[in-house]
Amino acid sequence: PRSPRFAGPIVLLWPVGLDPGVAEGERKLGTVLRRLGRSGAAIAAYRRSLAVEPDRPAVHFNLGNLLRDQGELEGAAASYREALRLRPAFAAAACNLGNVFLSQGRIADAEDALRLLLTEDVDEAKALAERLEQKNAERQELTRQVVKGARERAAERPDAWATVVADES
Repeated sequence: PRSPRFAGPIVLLWPVGLDPGVAEGERKLGTVLRRLGRSGAAIAAYRRSLAVEPDRPAVHFNLGNLLRDQGELEGAAASYREALRLRPAFAAAACNLGNVFLSQGRIADAEDALRLLLTEDVDEAKALAERLEQKNAERQELTRQVVKGARERAAERPDAWATVVADES
């Protein structure tokens, strides 16, 4: 038998902030919102869940999937890396991380991420995950330097039109 379809809005009432179970409640809320196609609200719910319980690889994975689907590839990669840090043998997270890297043209990083799928050695998996994290930190530092240089050049040329958008953190 087919499930009935609902024509009106669905109202979800959830007691948040009352006890340690809030992380699970937010996680479940994120799952429901994702299934309803409310990606932005689902992302917010997963982030609230992780603020309370950051050591949940499946929540990082789900958040990564939503971010990837919205084109936020850096955020998706960060979520997949955290899922892998918490559970180095998380094959789906390694696969998705590799695919994100491939879509960014980061072939060497993609190879390392996908190598995680093939290893059964926990130490090798941890080493690969650490190497990916180090490469990412180096790339982020390079990006900060490029943005800083662009801002300096833009300040030197007040007659030129320039927009520099980046997170300074």
